[in-house]
Parts: sequence; structure tokens; C-alpha cells
Amino acid sequence: SVLIINLRGQFKEKQGKGVSFRESLRNDIKSKIFSIILLDGDVSENYRAVRKAAELDEICGMFFISTPDFELQNFSIDELTEIAFQFAEKKDLKLSMLGKLRKETKKAKSATEFFTILKKQSEIFHSVSKGSEWGKALFRN
Repeated sequence: SVLIINLRGQFKEKQGKGVSFRESLRNDIKSKIFSIILLDGDVSENYRAVRKAAELDEICGMFFISTPDFELQNFSIDELTEIAFQFAEKKDLKLSMLGKLRKETKKAKSATEFFTILKKQSEIFHSVSKGSEWGKALFRN
């Protein structure tokens, strides 16, 4: 069996809560667990945490960095815009806004920029962000 743990971008311990990322990797080594780490290249502190763990030989496994990031590595900006629009359409965003949305989001060079642009277009997009629902929507498309 394969166990998948989604860190949800939490590569460092926050406010003393939970086991730190590197401690978790050390526990994996003790338990003879092979780790595969996937992260976006647009969050430099996450990259540093993974690189440091690798330098200290604290990873039994591999890591992969999506550059520019997962979304833009696997989807076009138009596809991401359509997915975001589907979210917003459920909250009564009008179809007439899709053209303007496509024009504005074309400027994005990363997922972070993409979400920033979305949020400037309408308050409806303030609830659209990386997370479980977004991941499910990407998977369906």
C-alpha cells in the first residue's frame, strides 16, 4: 500500500504546532519509508527547507520542483482561468466577465500572480486559492 501525505505547503513548523517537515523526514528514514516530495519552485523558503534536508541526507527518497509551479507546469493560463471561472460561476459570476478575466490572467507568470490577478477582478475570487477544492478541480480537468 502507498500512503500519501499532503503537507499543503507546510514545509516549516509554524508556531510550534505539529512535527517539523525535516523531523517528519527523519522519522520516515527510521521507519524505512521512501519519500517523494513535490513542490512549487515559486516558494523559495520551501525550496530551501527541502534542499537543506537533502544536503543533510535527511531524505530517503526524491524531490521534484515544478518550475514555474505545478499549475503552470501542467495547465495553460486559459485552462486555469476556465477552472477558476467554474468556481465563481457557482457564486453567480456572469459569463460576460470571462473575456475580461482571460485578458487579465494572461499576464500571470506564476500561480501566485494568477490568484492575485483573480482576486483583483472580483470579490467572488477571494475564496479561490490553492487547496483541496482547487486540487480536485484541477484533477477533474
